[in-house]
Amino acid sequence: MALQTRPLQSCFGVELVGVDVRKVDETLFAEIVEAFEEHSVLLFRGQQIGDEEQIAFTRRFGPWRRRSARSTRWPRSRPRSRTSPTSTPRTG
Repeated sequence: MALQTRPLQSCFGVELVGVDVRKVDETLFAEIVEAFEEHSVLLFRGQQIGDEEQIAFTRRFGPWRRRSARSTRWPRSRPRSRTSPTSTPRTG
């Protein structure tokens, strides 16, 4: 089965059409991983799965790692200044 996708946004994200996550073989899973790496967000509509089935599917992506909120923030490109570069100091 070739993976069918439908764009969610112009920049990222796709819906995976007709995929039942309970019945994904290794070949299809490799295509899902490739789609995730390319689009960052995947939507699986209409899944009728329980908690254990969802956990089993997500474990196929690898071990879960907890990250602190600090480690997921974007680094600043430069320190913030207290005044904007275009402002002029006020005089008396």
